[in-house]
Amino acid sequence: MIHLSSLNKLETILSDFKSKLSELDKNAKRDKNLDYKLRSKSELTALLNSNIPLKDKKTLLLSEIGYVRINLFMEYNARISLLEQNNQMDDAVELMNEYVTNVAIPFIPNKASPDMVNRIKDAFHMNRQLEPHEWISDWKRKYTSWIEGQRISQMNEGFQLSDYEQLKITYRMLYAVSFSSENFPPGPTIIFYDPTRIKVK
Repeated sequence: MIHLSSLNKLETILSDFKSKLSELDKNAKRDKNLDYKLRSKSELTALLNSNIPLKDKKTLLLSEIGYVRINLFMEYNARISLLEQNNQMDDAVELMNEYVTNVAIPFIPNKASPDMVNRIKDAFHMNRQLEPHEWISDWKRKYTSWIEGQRISQMNEGFQLSDYEQLKITYRMLYAVSFSSENFPPGPTIIFYDPTRIKVK
């Protein structure tokens, strides 16, 4: 899991994700009008160089990173849908794996939550929801099974489709559980913006 304590680390993550989105936007498949809007580079730089509290700078960066992650997910989804329409399931699975590996999983805790009592109680219920870190294991197991299945033999179409749908469910759940109040807090409300004077509320 990514440690979210360093401002420089957050700036690097944001830059990397924005670069990836720019690369994909050379041949974008999603409706970009539905994107979350990001702050301009000049405005973001001014805010980060201002005297607002460090915690507000971190909140600002985490919010921007969250918006880029959502926009990336929408682009991957659009590409995956097109591959599905052309029955290119292997390529679609590889795109899912690329997203969960590089964008979702780094934001998911790799250990169980400390609330052991509730988790023990939940274990006795058949419909227990998986912990975020368990979805990671679920993805790795299903992805490995898919790859091995493709190498060993040509699976019948019905079985392959069932496996694919299960992979897609896990892919979407990894996207969902990768967001938390810790890594995607509401952005600080800027009540006055000027390159020389910036205040946040």
